[in-house]
Amino acid sequence: MGNTAQTRSEAAGLHFHLWIGALNRALSQAVDWRAASNGKIPRAKGEATGLSTGQAKSLVQSLDRLNREGSSTAIRFDLSAREKRVEGNILADAPAPLPLQVLRSYAGLSDFELRALLVLAASELSTDYGRLFGYVVDDLGRTAPSIEAILALTDSGEMSRSRRRALLGPGHTLRRLGLVDADEPLGDKLTTRLGLAPGVFAWLNGHEIAPPVALRDPALLVPDLAKDAALLPDRSWRAASVLLQRSATAIIGMWGTISRHPDDVALHLAAASGLALYRCRVSAETPGWADQLRLAAACASACNAALWIETGQLLTGSRIDTDIADVLANLPARLIITGASPWRPAGLLAHRPYADIADCDTAPIAPAWPLLAGEADTDSQPLNEARHRLSWSERQAAANVARCSVRALKNGSTPPLEPALEVASRIVSAPQSGPSARLVEPRRTLDDLILPDALHSQIAEIARFHSAAGLVDRDWGFGRIAGSTGAVKVLFTGSPGTGKTLAAEVIAGLAGTALLKVDLSQVVSKWIGETEKNLEEVFNHAERSGATLFFDEADALFGKRGEVRHGTDRFANMEVSFLLQRLETFSRGLVILASNLRDEIDPAFARRFQVSLHFPKPERAERERLWHLALNSAPVSRFVRIEELAQLELTGGAIVGAARMAGLLAATEGCEQIDEEHLSAAIERQYRKEARLMTRQVRPSGLHIAQGRR
Repeated sequence: MGNTAQTRSEAAGLHFHLWIGALNRALSQAVDWRAASNGKIPRAKGEATGLSTGQAKSLVQSLDRLNREGSSTAIRFDLSAREKRVEGNILADAPAPLPLQVLRSYAGLSDFELRALLVLAASELSTDYGRLFGYVVDDLGRTAPSIEAILALTDSGEMSRSRRRALLGPGHTLRRLGLVDADEPLGDKLTTRLGLAPGVFAWLNGHEIAPPVALRDPALLVPDLAKDAALLPDRSWRAASVLLQRSATAIIGMWGTISRHPDDVALHLAAASGLALYRCRVSAETPGWADQLRLAAACASACNAALWIETGQLLTGSRIDTDIADVLANLPARLIITGASPWRPAGLLAHRPYADIADCDTAPIAPAWPLLAGEADTDSQPLNEARHRLSWSERQAAANVARCSVRALKNGSTPPLEPALEVASRIVSAPQSGPSARLVEPRRTLDDLILPDALHSQIAEIARFHSAAGLVDRDWGFGRIAGSTGAVKVLFTGSPGTGKTLAAEVIAGLAGTALLKVDLSQVVSKWIGETEKNLEEVFNHAERSGATLFFDEADALFGKRGEVRHGTDRFANMEVSFLLQRLETFSRGLVILASNLRDEIDPAFARRFQVSLHFPKPERAERERLWHLALNSAPVSRFVRIEELAQLELTGGAIVGAARMAGLLAATEGCEQIDEEHLSAAIERQYRKEARLMTRQVRPSGLHIAQGRR
């Protein structure tokens, strides 16, 4: 690895200095041109004297040529034929793409932008370059490279001067990606001083392997306009799209919760209008927020994108809304403003074309997974969008992870796309454990769930409901009536140990989501209002992450409202009422409640569940399967007869607990197998743990097991 890094470093250095040699020739031409130009105007002690009529006319002709042709001279900043052959050999022998290649292919820099970087890099090689830059721009006091110096040294006639100057301005690639710094963030004058960002010179010269800045702008969302410009859902969307296309100063307001996929909603409109989307993350509490907004607008305009502003991000703290509206009214970019609640200041709407989309909750999701062209089997189908409801940004991330996986596994054949996307989607969408909810990665499957056949089928059906909910609510129109955009709510009831928690994990696995298990000890608070606040965070976290939300022992939270006899009763009823409302507004995802006591659940919750299942205690046939499953991998004596153990009335949780206890007893005694005595002792402990009264003795397989009733 060390040899490869050294070889790459040497190749990058050779390539860099080859181009510095070309820059030196360009500087020589620029110096000759400046000397000839200065010779036409008499100088005295470095100061300009009066101009004769002929000298003035000569200057006018030079300026007129600059105006008509975009240049007053032609500077050749390129490799010679011999140097191009040397460059070809360097690139062919390099073990990996070199920095200038990466900047061209990955970051998309033009030839001019690469040459501009080399001019700035030269000033890092020696301060003498600064003196030459000052001479070229006829101002020896300006030794730092400026926009004017770069324009003078790259005047090859291949690109107009105005276009080259724009590419050096704020918002364009060099400054937007952070490769180049300016003395003023919004500076675009000829005298604006530019310089390489820290670390860029070392990377260009081969001393660093990785670039010091990201070569992709995460704020720029560029959809596949041919695919993503799908039909718009209604008249307000179509009117907004037409306005975005026709007016460079249009403002679109999009209002609704859209908490799960806000970028999908904004991107769908931008794509239908033939635009990219530039995300603004400026807060009005940030120092210099107004200039940051202007810089974001410059970036959006440079990228032919609409600037997307979220009011929840911008309108924070005590900043006066009118101040923000005044700044937004003068931003030189198309604006898409989104928020849960409408924000329509008169000062903003009065000065620019405006269109409004009042309800984005049931808006379509911008379609399509990016296909890995040339890297995936052409027979592979795109991932089921209903199953993995990721935002556009998350889909791009998942596609990139899948692409890396496909390349790593590509051994002469092309692996299928869908399995790689399945894994990548799980990686990208995995939520974080929060203070009130613990993340559980589903590991157990339907084969681990022993239930009556009808109930078993219904468990599998719930995962299919989750996959189809988006289609039914969004495309078939039921969401508008039910107030949902793909939510499924489920209630499990039954005795402890009957499989409710395991069923929730299995459903999450089948649905392709993680399981967020609510920690009631962290949710419930003695302080008034804190429980509701904690629950709101839990629900929001589940909606954002797409995880399955699971409340175990739900009757502790979702219990019946009672008569108000004490002051605390009123607040307890308020908590239940809040839960009723929040469960009603849970609009996207899967939420499961499990309770041991069906009668303790408030009846008002019943109508809010699409599925309600009761888990009975297992019958003998199911208990036999549970014993087989529990002891399947353990060394068990051949004298143990599982069909006899199945006679004992134990739940699935009790059977697993007893089997594990038998294993612990055998292991601590140094036995190689679990025999009848270990199982007898373990089951007896289980009965005592369940507080059963011993009433009679049974003897399956010679075991003395005490069985009774509660």
